[in-house]
Amino acid sequence: MSSATTDDFLAMVRRRLDATPDAALILPTFTLLLAMILIFSFTAEQFFSLPVLRNVLTQTSIYIILGVGLTIVLTVGEIDISIGSIMGLGATVLGMTVASEGYPIALGIIATLAVGALCGLFNGFLTAVVRVPSIIVTLGSLTSIRGLAYLL
Repeated sequence: MSSATTDDFLAMVRRRLDATPDAALILPTFTLLLAMILIFSFTAEQFFSLPVLRNVLTQTSIYIILGVGLTIVLTVGEIDISIGSIMGLGATVLGMTVASEGYPIALGIIATLAVGALCGLFNGFLTAVVRVPSIIVTLGSLTSIRGLAYLL
């Protein structure tokens, strides 16, 4: 890259950073991510191989799904701190229906999705209709749902 194009690129980055209020937080994050990719690509021979990529995507898939859901919640100005307990209750229900009771996996998945939807409906009802702040609702449901998972 020539000096003129490098200067143009840096000027463009500076303009975008100035236009984005949270850019001071975004740039260091992506810089750290890029540094980690570079370090791992030089230290691990198979870093860019298909099995490693598949393994990384498999291990992070649950966090990606949860992150998408929480992004929607945070975008509308609310917060949900009970998502871990709901996930634990869903895992308990799935384990009970499939492993303990011997039902087909499809029925266990449907039961798990239904339990998660009911928990979300309960939290949403208290937040949107009853007008209880979402932090209070999800703090209460975090404790009660975790207790329910332990009882099952």
